[in-house]
Amino acid sequence: PVLALNVYRSMNKVMLGAMVGMSETGIFDNGEKFVYCLSGLISSLGTVMLPKMSYLVEQKDERQIQKYIALSLRFIILMTSAMAFGLIAVSNSVVEIMFGSAFKKSAIILSFSAPTLLFMGWSNVMRTQYIIPHKKDDIYIKSTLFGAIINLVINAILIPKYLAIGAAIATLTAELFVPFYQFLRLKKEIDYRRHLSNVIPYVVIGALMAIILKLIEQCMGISMLTLVVQIIVGGIVYIMCSLIYIIKFDNEMLQFIMATFKMRKR
Repeated sequence: PVLALNVYRSMNKVMLGAMVGMSETGIFDNGEKFVYCLSGLISSLGTVMLPKMSYLVEQKDERQIQKYIALSLRFIILMTSAMAFGLIAVSNSVVEIMFGSAFKKSAIILSFSAPTLLFMGWSNVMRTQYIIPHKKDDIYIKSTLFGAIINLVINAILIPKYLAIGAAIATLTAELFVPFYQFLRLKKEIDYRRHLSNVIPYVVIGALMAIILKLIEQCMGISMLTLVVQIIVGGIVYIMCSLIYIIKFDNEMLQFIMATFKMRKR
């Protein structure tokens, strides 16, 4: 699965270069690299939680397993919503500043690629905290292999017409398929409806933040100052709205956050 994952994440650039030329490959790569830089933060949660979840599975403590999965899903979506919608909101400014106007199209690639952080986060939690500890490795392997196949097919269809944007759509679809396949295999064991209802508010807050930041861009134009203002305002809006929601409606997450701060102080 690791090989398949690396192949299909590299496949886009190989197919773009072969089918439409290296200029589109550069546009795609510059737009996508921000997403994969942030994806390391997602995998770190799984690395930390895997030993604990493996122990709980060995102890057959299903109540604690479900509790930590629910908390981890909310935490990862809380984190990835900020990253995904933040990247969408600042895509024009950050691409213009870092790569120049010649790579303006990379902002579109970044906007299409950013939502994959949400799908990566969800699938990472299910993989490291349920699938692997429960020794259901075939689900992980098949979801990744099928994702690679889907990426290949959609690339072949869309790249000739839509160039780098077609590759970005292929990646987004493939990353979406991975948690969807997990859902199909685990829907009798995991209460997906409850988990989805718990994380949707954080996605809504992220979307609200993105709208506000886009309005700032329209008012101020694209510049370094605009980017700084967007980052500051976006951080304040997302943190404040999330804290208000957690304090009023998500007591379990509030207790988890408070317990984490207490442990750090010690």
